[in-house]
Amino acid sequence: MKLRFLIIFLLIVAAIISYALYPVIQEANKPINKFIREAKSQGGAPLVQFITNSSQASKAARQISIFNQTSGTKIVGKSFMANKANMEFVRKFQSNVPGYVIFNADDNVAYRGKGIVDTETLKRVVPSIHLH
Repeated sequence: MKLRFLIIFLLIVAAIISYALYPVIQEANKPINKFIREAKSQGGAPLVQFITNSSQASKAARQISIFNQTSGTKIVGKSFMANKANMEFVRKFQSNVPGYVIFNADDNVAYRGKGIVDTETLKRVVPSIHLH
């Protein structure tokens, strides 16, 4: 009898924990949050670029590549279309479209930029960002 109550109790506790963690797991699996985790695991500062077309994405990638070749600091950037699914993040990070956000080592927004990222701005801003 006691074993039955213990099993029921454990199942109830497991259900409550699962229910409480579900929103956190859903948030962590969104593409932008996954990218930020992956960028940090690669040892770089995550840069999220919000764009409206593919030419902006290639320009941003080119600028980040130039910065990484000329700087000792690594930036890992990825462009995301400013569509309905990503507008939540544009608002959350208080960004513009097109615009970009650089994160520090503590997952906080370290810098918000307007337009497409450029090498000169990165050279000016990145040295002051806490990255480790």
